[in-house]
Amino acid sequence: MMAGDIMSGDVITVEPKVTVKEASQKMRTYGIGTLVVVEGDYPVGIISERDITYRVVARDLHPSIYVEDVMTTELITVDTITPVERIIETMVKHNFRRLPVLEKGKLTGIVSIRDIIRQPKLEKSILEKLTKLELW
Repeated sequence: MMAGDIMSGDVITVEPKVTVKEASQKMRTYGIGTLVVVEGDYPVGIISERDITYRVVARDLHPSIYVEDVMTTELITVDTITPVERIIETMVKHNFRRLPVLEKGKLTGIVSIRDIIRQPKLEKSILEKLTKLELW
């Protein structure tokens, strides 16, 4: 099973010059905790609720700050042909719950822990790897 088989294709994105407040409102509107930051079709970063909490709220910054000022720029991605086992290993290694999925360098989806767990045919050994991931 590959990333392209389990990913969510409708990725909610935001541009770097959007304010953190607007990004937070978008997360609330869509009921999600992460936005991929894009320039055109190309991901340049990612921002999560945790980023906003740690990098904006905890530092007493104003929510009018731009996403590009607080986003994670060392973007770790997978390709549509990345095996689920490798996705889980990457998530555990970096303590990520979501990974953008690329095809020919362009954003085509996002894969989350939830996407993986929902797969009925996953081997028990693969699911056990997820127990090593810190979810909170």
